[in-house]
Amino acid sequence: MNIFNIFNISSKKGKIFFKYNIISIILFSILYWIADYMLTYYPKISKTLFLGEYTEKNPVNPYYYWLWHSFVTQTTVGYSGITTESGIPISYLNLQSNVYKVCNFAQLFTILLITTLSI
Repeated sequence: MNIFNIFNISSKKGKIFFKYNIISIILFSILYWIADYMLTYYPKISKTLFLGEYTEKNPVNPYYYWLWHSFVTQTTVGYSGITTESGIPISYLNLQSNVYKVCNFAQLFTILLITTLSI
């Protein structure tokens, strides 16, 4: 039994839409996690490459947080923004990670792109 049967996705366009969204969610969750990891554990390299700067307010969140965040972004549910591991919200404007900002805009763009390609 495959996932398309479970969710009763029978059209070719529906399958393409579903596959591309799942791939996008996984890809961007990995990119978000790598960006978070780099800022925390390699601050000098991150600053040199203009990836952003580490602050005490944003320790590394676990991968499953970024998977959840990517899922929320990709499905455009938009529960909230980024939070620290302790649950403190970080304003998008105060975010120190340039990589996150670029990845987030790229993911938002893929939402439009995947929808357009699936129609």
